[in-house]
Amino acid sequence: MQHEVDKSWQMAGGPGNWLYEFYDALRRGLNQQITNRLARLALHKRGIVIEAGSGTGYATSLFADYPHATLSIAVDYDMAALEEGRRTDPNLCAVVADINALPFKAGAAQLVWNSSTIEHLDDQAHIVSEMARITKAEGVVFVGVPYKFGPLFFQRWIPETELGIWLGTVYKRQDINTWLTHSDCHPIDWWRYFFWFFVGVAGIKHPEK
Repeated sequence: MQHEVDKSWQMAGGPGNWLYEFYDALRRGLNQQITNRLARLALHKRGIVIEAGSGTGYATSLFADYPHATLSIAVDYDMAALEEGRRTDPNLCAVVADINALPFKAGAAQLVWNSSTIEHLDDQAHIVSEMARITKAEGVVFVGVPYKFGPLFFQRWIPETELGIWLGTVYKRQDINTWLTHSDCHPIDWWRYFFWFFVGVAGIKHPEK
């Protein structure tokens, strides 16, 4: 279970702090890039988009504007994060839930994705399998995590420090590939983003046999 809520979205004390506002501006630009790329990969047909571990759900709001996104849903365990998302977007579709047990039926969504959350949790393979479970056959699952060979390479030497815990565990591309393939998804695209701080892989769920 997701016993502890990831508070990384509240960097430097949360909204109202200048450092948070600067970081949030960078995050918004990053989310625009992610949504554009994932829309090209996954939204060639109509369907539901689910951001599993959304924080404030800014990208969920962006996806809601895509014509092929019939519904864009933010899912997070942290009600305060979702309330902040609702403050900036009153139309945000938000669900409070544990991403270890997503409250959706199998094959519900065309795109299920996450960037910069699962590195803070215990069982990444299980979370990705849960994301894949609720994805349609030939739908897309995307996972982005801190990059082991990027600027955060030093994190693996300070994992138990306050900074190391805030950053979360760092991974390589092959780690994500493994999670996806074990979840019946075939990797189709990958990229390093946000100045190589993160690496992400998109996988297509195998057609039903």
